[in-house]
Amino acid sequence: MSAENDVEMPEEEQPIEDVEESEEDSDTDDEDEEVEENERKKEKESKGDDSDTSEDESEDEDEEQAKKREPKMHAVAIPHFGGINRIRADRLGDSTVCACWNDQGRVQVWNITDALNRSNAMSGESTTEVLNVNKPLFTNNGSGKEGYGLAWSSLKTGDLATGDIIKKIYLWQMKEGGQWAVSANPLTGHKKSVEDLAWSPTESGLLASCSADGSIRLWDTRSAPKEANVCTVQNAHNSDVNVISWNRHENLIVSGGDDGELKIWSLKTIQFGQPVALFKYHNGPITSVEWHPDETTTFMASGEDDQTTIWDIATEADGNTNIEGVPPQLMFVHMGQKEVKEVHWHPQIPGLAVNTSIDGFNVFKTINI
Repeated sequence: MSAENDVEMPEEEQPIEDVEESEEDSDTDDEDEEVEENERKKEKESKGDDSDTSEDESEDEDEEQAKKREPKMHAVAIPHFGGINRIRADRLGDSTVCACWNDQGRVQVWNITDALNRSNAMSGESTTEVLNVNKPLFTNNGSGKEGYGLAWSSLKTGDLATGDIIKKIYLWQMKEGGQWAVSANPLTGHKKSVEDLAWSPTESGLLASCSADGSIRLWDTRSAPKEANVCTVQNAHNSDVNVISWNRHENLIVSGGDDGELKIWSLKTIQFGQPVALFKYHNGPITSVEWHPDETTTFMASGEDDQTTIWDIATEADGNTNIEGVPPQLMFVHMGQKEVKEVHWHPQIPGLAVNTSIDGFNVFKTINI
């Protein structure tokens, strides 16, 4: 039996052979799994590369869009003799004209229609074209002294008022052929330089002026020059009164002085010499003011403290939100420029404002107007 058992041993070794074959199959399975794992890694890396590529493409698109959004300025320049103290534009029929007070004592009127058409037709990168124009429509030497007061009437086409540093206010009336007749007898009454002028937007012939003598005066230009001064506010500011602006919708005037104060005057009570509102925030003389063209209670101002501010006189104080030193009517402060000279609202785009300074100009849009 033992011998038979020994002979039969090979048959009992069969399971060993089966085990060896199983190990070979296991090795094959491991290799297959390794191949699959490598393929998965490659696929993942491939997807990662695609993701990186997609991110790069997205960044490129963002940069391209940002470049498209970069502001472009297309300008047309008109050569002008002498420095410009103040400039004001107006529409005369199909033409656009601007009046300039220069430091040579001249007031000139220029037709800028062609310049505007050229700038509107420009495209592409920012550029400036200089026009070969050397002759204004009209020039008036007046008293021969320079000035700052300059205002077009919005009610009577072509009517212009100018005020100079020797206290005189001249009235201009447009005649046929693009000429103006300038009054031989100026309006007089101020004791020092006339700093700014503003026509009433609702009553034809009514003009406001302010002066370095600290006063604000109202004039009925339909009257004889000696009788034209219908109201005087002495000591309207405890300093020079630099600028004024007339509200388009209400009988309100805002003024700004060297004292840094902003004052609101009602025509109903101005003869009593008391403003209906006073705001003190700027730390230097006020250089410009302008009421918003549509928002009745909103105006903008700038000062020698390099700040441009926006105000809403209808805002009331709230004890829970008041900040010390900041009037509740102050809605917005724009900074970052040096020696801001003028501020203006865009007449069509709500909330869009522009200011000019010694280092350029800014165009900005607020979110609360």
